[in-house]
Amino acid sequence: MNIKFSISVKLLLMLTCLVAGSSAILHDVWSAFLDEIYKHGDVIVKNNETTTTTPPPPYDCYPPFEHPHVFECNVEGKRSPERPTSVHRLMPGDIDVVGALGDSITAGTGAGACELIGIAIEYRGISWSIGGDNTVEETMTLTNIIKKYNPNLYGASYGRGGKDSENALFNCAIPGAESADIYDQAQTLVAKIKHDENVNVEQDWKLITIWIGYNDLCRSCQDKHKYSAEQYVENIRKGIDYLYHELTRAVINVVGILNLSELNKLKGQSCEERFSLVCACAAGLEPEELEEFEGLTDKYQVQMQLNRLITICHYNDL
Repeated sequence: MNIKFSISVKLLLMLTCLVAGSSAILHDVWSAFLDEIYKHGDVIVKNNETTTTTPPPPYDCYPPFEHPHVFECNVEGKRSPERPTSVHRLMPGDIDVVGALGDSITAGTGAGACELIGIAIEYRGISWSIGGDNTVEETMTLTNIIKKYNPNLYGASYGRGGKDSENALFNCAIPGAESADIYDQAQTLVAKIKHDENVNVEQDWKLITIWIGYNDLCRSCQDKHKYSAEQYVENIRKGIDYLYHELTRAVINVVGILNLSELNKLKGQSCEERFSLVCACAAGLEPEELEEFEGLTDKYQVQMQLNRLITICHYNDL
């Protein structure tokens, strides 16, 4: 089994998110937030498979591709003639399958919205880590980059829909998820991979991205033990251990969290009210409170490094 744990700061530059998406909210708060959003537009029809509108209004806000991204990397010869048996010989084109675990950011919540009501929609097809809509020239995602090296890449999410929608595929992220939910998401992902006839479980190399923690921070002032840095690390380790034991030939991409308090710099009544609704622990803080909150964010990041969950490679050659 070959497992590589890494963080790529450059990947973070691909992410553009709205306050609701970046706050990644707990389920009870998420429901209250949606109720608030629905007041500003048509009623959204929801079920456990997808989030749609009837009839679908022009909530999507995709700019014209007048200035497409230029992908200048050489893609020739970047897939091994034979599948490598060690992560140290892995090339971009050797990745056959992608998967993702996380919260509303990875679910693409509000990522394609141009109206407030659109924030309630999960645009999984443009999720930064696993979205497969369009091409890399049009939509810069990690998946679309890898597709340049391997056009047959499988597992990407497309279009709009919830975690159980057919087009979500191996995007198992759930809006409102906490780090404690990663283990359950890992179980869901493994089950999907093992039961999909398009995947050679033993031979295909898999890239699984994990990005989680904003819900924990947003509730940290309510339960300091449950949302401590130590518990955060333990929750993620539990999920990673499960993936380690259940999947061969997997690269686990663990991404560290950003400083959520930066969202306080977004001004305007609409932004401030909704940020306070979905993340009260980080909104409108006094200087001492802000220092404590940012200190906890630092602890999350440091503990992930000290526990060798990011930046360090772990592997066992086949």
